[in-house]
Amino acid sequence: MQLKRRRSSAPGPALAGHSRGLEETVMSLRCKAGDLALVLYEEPGCEPNIGRLVEVRGRATVNTRLKLPCWLILPVGADRLWYVPFVDGPPHIEFVTRNSRVELPDAWLWPVPGLKTAVLAKARKRSPA
Repeated sequence: MQLKRRRSSAPGPALAGHSRGLEETVMSLRCKAGDLALVLYEEPGCEPNIGRLVEVRGRATVNTRLKLPCWLILPVGADRLWYVPFVDGPPHIEFVTRNSRVELPDAWLWPVPGLKTAVLAKARKRSPA
């Protein structure tokens, strides 16, 4: 199944881990891999993540718990601490790196056009890992 992004009429990436219902539905994703995006929404207890800038990574996959297409994310800037929900308990704080599996639904992210890769490279220079 191919997904479409709103910003382009070109077909989007294949949705990995999709369910049968999603296979038959054409979806529109706001983000694409490599985008910089603002976090618009978070799960209860993880609200400090709202308003932060993240790099969208990988392929969109359907999160089995949320049942939404999600992206792996990487916080932009020096602060890589991220509030992550636990299924059976309160959220914990995790140091996010490129090897982390922290993900957010596409619907909770807003791509920021115009931010160039130079901004991202500059932010990475200042941050560890």
